[in-house]
Amino acid sequence: MWEYLKSIVLGLLVTISLLVTFALWTYQPEYDELNNGENILEVETKLSNGTQKSLTSIIKPELLLFHQNGRDFSLNEWSESEALYKKVLTWGLTDFGPVTGDSVIEKESGIEIVYPASIPLSTLSTTFTVNDDIEELLKSSYDVDRIFISIAPDEPKNAVYFISDDNANQHVKAMIPNVYNSVDEYLENPEIQREYFRVSDDRQVQFYLPESIYLPESKVTLPKEKLKGGNIEVDTMRNILFNNPQLVQQNSSTNGLFYNIDDRVLQIYPGEKRMRFQQYKFEESQSISREAIIKQSLDHINDYNGWTDESYSLFNINSRDNTIHYREYKNGYPVLDENELGLITQMWSNQDLIEYRRPLIRVKDNLSNQVIETETLSSGREVLSYIEENKDQFSSVIKDIKIGYTMEVDSLFVIYMTPAWFIKEGEDWKKLDLEGATNNAVGTN
Repeated sequence: MWEYLKSIVLGLLVTISLLVTFALWTYQPEYDELNNGENILEVETKLSNGTQKSLTSIIKPELLLFHQNGRDFSLNEWSESEALYKKVLTWGLTDFGPVTGDSVIEKESGIEIVYPASIPLSTLSTTFTVNDDIEELLKSSYDVDRIFISIAPDEPKNAVYFISDDNANQHVKAMIPNVYNSVDEYLENPEIQREYFRVSDDRQVQFYLPESIYLPESKVTLPKEKLKGGNIEVDTMRNILFNNPQLVQQNSSTNGLFYNIDDRVLQIYPGEKRMRFQQYKFEESQSISREAIIKQSLDHINDYNGWTDESYSLFNINSRDNTIHYREYKNGYPVLDENELGLITQMWSNQDLIEYRRPLIRVKDNLSNQVIETETLSSGREVLSYIEENKDQFSSVIKDIKIGYTMEVDSLFVIYMTPAWFIKEGEDWKKLDLEGATNNAVGTN
């Protein structure tokens, strides 16, 4: 009888063991659901309310100009220029080929599209409608700063030139079907036009400026922006940037909050409005191609829905140190605030992200019931006259002049954006105070 009971007990234990093993093998944890249906483990490594962006949505022109009968002009409203650029992207390009600098570019009548950064033709071509095999052409390294589209109403086809400011002796030419009927409404309506002039044509200027700078002839009135913002989750950024976030050490000081493990440090600046991630030990690399930098950076930020404001666009690429910059844009103008609250910067070494700076605020919506205020800015010629009269305050080489927005955020996350004139000396943007001297150095590039 005792042996019989032991056999029964042993059989029960074996059965229980098998049941427990089966339960462990088939167990699937139940996650608490959030409003968007994603489970918590997934959301902890993705920014909430963030989005992904395509190449087309980050590569945008900074200026779209018409040249006609000796006049240079843009459209008053950036939304109109943006709509026209979307049309341009759909025009079918054919007959691609390299062109030497000896060939005349037909610039008497046409559209000039100016980009804020030099973009590889191999990357830019993916945003256009290309009805041609240009694989051989794309094997050569060629960067594009601007595009010129000739407009000849009586020709069956119009020429399109992809131009590099760094390589004036060579450019790429393509053809499109005649597009005059697609743009005649812009050419024939002076009420929607804003006159521009090229800086190099102003003989009063006594200091060096790039020939490619265009400035508005008259004063420019732009809206001030008052927006409601919010914070980006610091814990989520920590999980994104560290492979083993549970091992990360947290420290605080007067300079902010620090997360670190081994050779990587994430610094959250006081007020939690911006961050800086650095990796100190990495394999040294040669210069990475601009195409690779754009792809790596875009893939990285898209991976965790890192675009917290859809208005971010590519602003600059520095292939010497493998750095890429994105800036927030408002009404077609870049945010050039001194606190870098509208700037995302990444530096790469091979496949490794070795530095990452970005704001920790997101732009939500316009504040309801706000009174729309405007700011009237000086004309381009007034800005040049001011710089000339106060040239002892400036470098002899000014790299660029443009309208941008300042950005301030208060303790309640109300975002204030105000238009202003800026100049670029060296790698820094400075806000122009036309009532006094320049102030506010604004980051790099």
